[in-house]
Parts: sequence; C-alpha cells; structure tokens
Amino acid sequence: MGNHDHMMVKSFEQDPVFIERWFRNGAQKTLASYGHAAADTESGAPETLEVTASVNEHLEFLAGLDSYYETDDYIFVHGGVHPETPVAETDPYLLMWIRDEFHKGYQGEKTVVFGHTPTNYLHGKHDVFYGENKIIGIDGGAVYGGRLHCLELPSRKVYSVE
Repeated sequence: MGNHDHMMVKSFEQDPVFIERWFRNGAQKTLASYGHAAADTESGAPETLEVTASVNEHLEFLAGLDSYYETDDYIFVHGGVHPETPVAETDPYLLMWIRDEFHKGYQGEKTVVFGHTPTNYLHGKHDVFYGENKIIGIDGGAVYGGRLHCLELPSRKVYSVE
C-alpha cells in the first residue's frame, strides 16, 4: 500500500485530517474517475465522503494491501524501510512515508525497491535510481511529466513510458 492509497482509505473512513490531506494531493481527479459527486467540490475538502458501490469495491481491495513484500533477495515497499528497525516490526505508516532517513541510512542485506520519491530528487533525472546502499528507486515522476517505470528482476531490465 502506498501513501495515496492510505489517504483514500482513511478519507472514506471519514477521518477529516485525511480528507483534507487527500484533497491537497489530487483526490478530485481520483473521485472524478469514479463519477463521484465530491470531485466537483470547489470550496476545498468536504467534511465527509459518500462511499459509493464503485468506490467501495476498490476500498476493500486497497485496505487489504500489505505495506511491504519480501523475498529472499528483495524488499518491495512504497516509501522505504527504517534503517534500524526490522521491516516486519516497522509501523506501516512509516513504510509509506519515509524518505531521507531511508535513502541515506539503509545498509541492509536485501535490496529495497521503492517508489514514493521521484528519482529526479535522488539523482537529478527521471531514470531508475540505483543507490550504492542497495536501494532502487523506480518513481520516475510520471505525475510531473517524467516517466513511469517497470523494473524486471533480477535482470534489472527497465521498461518505461513517458
């Protein structure tokens, strides 16, 4: 699960903090894709959100997502992992939102593949980022006009669209 998925789920649980946060981060476009009435909100975030049938199906899916996936060689996570805490013991919220502390401090044995931080912030370009500390950033900043990446492992072959 990523931070935007989490914001959406919490918003439909009627959490006003998350409704406001989600609306600052593009909720209107997501809601428009569902034909949801709140997409037309001109005056900022509403106080509550109606759970429609089409939204509910996806909310159930999103709420069931894991906060990370681990194999023998890799950890796949949205934001990153805490450098000093085993991933299984880390607060899922941190796994969705962590940035610099992970980018600069991770020294684990497994390679961590993550999104959340556009790669141009990590190395000045939209290409996949390969950190010297076994981290691979795949968020090419597509939302900002960059690239959408898919990384094939273990070959590290990259597929991208602009």
